[in-house]
Amino acid sequence: MNAASNKLVNRDEITDVTVSAFADSSQIPEKYIRTDEVLGGFVVSDNETHELPVVDMASLLDPELSKLETVKLGSACRHWGFFQLTNHGIDEAVIQHMKENTAQFFSLPLDSKKTVAVRGDGFEGYGHHYTRSSATGGDKLDWAESVIFVTQPVQDRNMPLWPANPPTFRNALETYSVEITNALVVNVGDILHIITNGTYKSVEHRVLVDAQRARTTAEIFQDASVDGMVTPLPELLKGGQARYKSIERFQYLKVRFSALAKGAGFLDSFRA
Repeated sequence: MNAASNKLVNRDEITDVTVSAFADSSQIPEKYIRTDEVLGGFVVSDNETHELPVVDMASLLDPELSKLETVKLGSACRHWGFFQLTNHGIDEAVIQHMKENTAQFFSLPLDSKKTVAVRGDGFEGYGHHYTRSSATGGDKLDWAESVIFVTQPVQDRNMPLWPANPPTFRNALETYSVEITNALVVNVGDILHIITNGTYKSVEHRVLVDAQRARTTAEIFQDASVDGMVTPLPELLKGGQARYKSIERFQYLKVRFSALAKGAGFLDSFRA
C-alpha cells in the first residue's frame, strides 16, 4: 500500500490558480462541475411549506417537559436527520463574534491564509475541503475553501495552525468551542446512524449556490464516545438483524475519510 492510500483524508493547499478561479465567478471551471452526479432528495418549491424541526434544550432538561421534548427529539432524528436547537446556553454575542472572525479570515489575502495551510498528510489547517482521489480518475473539487481545527480536548490542539490574523480569531474560536452542559442546526452523524441501526438518519450536509451572496459556516463536529468498535447497539435491535457491520473505530475513520475523498457513498459500504 503506497503512502497516498494511507492518507487518512485528502486535503490540498489552495493555490494562486485556484484563487483566480474563485475570483472569476462569471464562469465555473470544469474542475468544479459534476455533471455525472444525480442530486438526491428534493428542493422545496416556492409554493410549498415545510416546518423544520426545532428542539428546546431547556425543555429537555426540565423534569416536567422533558418527556414530550424527548419525543420531538426522537422524531426529528428519525424523520429528518437534523434539528434546530434553541435555549442551548450559548450567548448570541459569542456566535456573532465567531461569524465575524470567520468571515474576516476568509477575506484575508491568500498569503496570509496560507500561513496556516494544511501540511503534509494532515487534515487541519486552511485548504480545499475533501477532494476526490486522483488515483480513481476523479479530481473534482468543491467550490469552497475551508479551515479545520481540533478544538477539544484541549491537549490535542495544534496551535500553530490557529490563525493569528484576524487578531481576535483565536479568542473567538476558543469561546465558541467551549464545552457547555439563537438556534443551532444539529445534524445526526454517521456513527449515530450506525449505532441506532439506521433508526436515526444521517443526512448529507448540502448547500445551494447563491449567485449574490457568499455563505460562511462554522461547524463543530462531536466525535462519538465509542470504545473500540462502531456497531449497532444490541438493545436497539429488538430481535431484528443488524443492518450495519461492526468496524474498529480507527478503521471506521479511515474508510469515512476515504469515501469523502472519492465522493462515494459511505453508509452503504457498511450494510450487513
